Amino acid sequence: MVNTRWNSNWKRYAWSKVLPPVKAIEQAVELQLPDGGTLTVKASAVLSVAAAVELAPTQAAQLITALATLAKIAEIGELAARITSLEEKQNDNS
Repeated sequence: MVNTRWNSNWKRYAWSKVLPPVKAIEQAVELQLPDGGTLTVKASAVLSVAAAVELAPTQAAQLITALATLAKIAEIGELAARITSLEEKQNDNS
């Protein structure tokens, strides 16, 4: 007599090697963001598109996270420029 539990486990293992599990893939979406707008305006545009069900919520979240990261990068750049300016003024006064 064949152990059916072992047999079903073996079949599951064999099928997992032949046909790996399917992974969900999100469809690419073309999105037009305002060119001259602030990052806040762009994030608002992303939310509007998501609210109109033209964009998956996970895609909207990823885009807003990317915009937030861009804002942090811009902030660091501005702070570096301000520090450089202050250091130059201090060196001129010395």
